Amino acid sequence: MGKKLKRLLINKLKEKIPSNLLQLIPAHYFLIDKTVILTLHEKLIPWEKEIGNAILELFPYVRTVARKVGPFEGVKKQPQIRIIAGEEQTEIIHKENKVYFKFDFTKIEFSKGNKSERMRIAKAVKPNETLVDMFAGIGYFSIPIAVYSNVKKIYAIDINPIAIHYLKENARINKVSHKIIPILSDCRKVANELQGIADRVIMGYIPFSRNFLGAAFKFFKTKGVLHWHETFHKTELWEKPINLIKEEAEKYGYRVNSIPYKKIVKSYAPKIYHVVIDVEVEKL
Repeated sequence: MGKKLKRLLINKLKEKIPSNLLQLIPAHYFLIDKTVILTLHEKLIPWEKEIGNAILELFPYVRTVARKVGPFEGVKKQPQIRIIAGEEQTEIIHKENKVYFKFDFTKIEFSKGNKSERMRIAKAVKPNETLVDMFAGIGYFSIPIAVYSNVKKIYAIDINPIAIHYLKENARINKVSHKIIPILSDCRKVANELQGIADRVIMGYIPFSRNFLGAAFKFFKTKGVLHWHETFHKTELWEKPINLIKEEAEKYGYRVNSIPYKKIVKSYAPKIYHVVIDVEVEKL
């Protein structure tokens, strides 16, 4: 959408919203399935319904317009969103790379910005590997991996019962239930119970996933690959994350053999970046 939509909205709303507020209409929107999710300046909130209806009129394929009313809440990252126009349907099915994700956008976070990263990891998995997805959510990584690889088994863990509900549903929809073992629990507890099972571990939770690195190493067999997502200040890249992962590996009896891949995924906050680092480790 972007600036073009902003111009269209300003033109459509110029008789309904005070002229001094028109430039506050946002240029960026989140479109998923047939739903538009936006953030409004507080001065525009009295006209949220008019803005929502204008989007519905401009784009007939949009069925629902919702507004973010606050940041994600708690470790489960529950969105604070409410519908301002259109249908009250909040459960949607999003198609991405021929993979289907069903979820309720008022209860579950979904980042379209990680689309290429989900496919990259899915294609990196080797046949007959056992994988642990420590923060599985609705299956952001687990489902594409199960669809596109010959993975042996995926232990998909999440502490959020709503996420696990949709993970099971998405495994069923994509016909990969036989490859995925959903586990409703804290991944640190599961790590104590399922030590030494994994060839590959995914840590797709930000921020502060560094606090769970110890659990990740408990999951590994004698060697394996860690896909570590975390946030760092731009001045910390890449020395701090690399030193941190080496220190944590040694603490749990592993050494870092190589770091074949590292990338900035996206901006997370001013001068703070969401990064991913692939780490090949082996037991000392």
